[in-house]
Amino acid sequence: MTADRLADDLAFAFELADLADEITRAHFQPGGFPFENKYDGTPVTAIDWAVEQAIRERVASRRPRDVVLGEEAGGGEHPPPPAPLPRKRERGNHDDTDGPSTGVRPVR
Repeated sequence: MTADRLADDLAFAFELADLADEITRAHFQPGGFPFENKYDGTPVTAIDWAVEQAIRERVASRRPRDVVLGEEAGGGEHPPPPAPLPRKRERGNHDDTDGPSTGVRPVR
């Protein structure tokens, strides 16, 4: 990986973080967020889903060869069990900002 590519990846990661921040701040509630439990019993909010979907859309539009492996939908909206990815594809992991397993509350 070249220094230019690394700098571009870092700038894009910051852009995605800003996008997540915009969505999270727009839905901030001092008392916490309504949530439902996922298949594994951990909480998930509509904000979690919205952030992950926005990140997926931004990555798809800017870097269509990259893969997003998200906490809520894994490798896709309703992904099959994970399969090995080709080595030539970039992969990013994302975790939502409102604290899924530590309590459904905003991070300050």
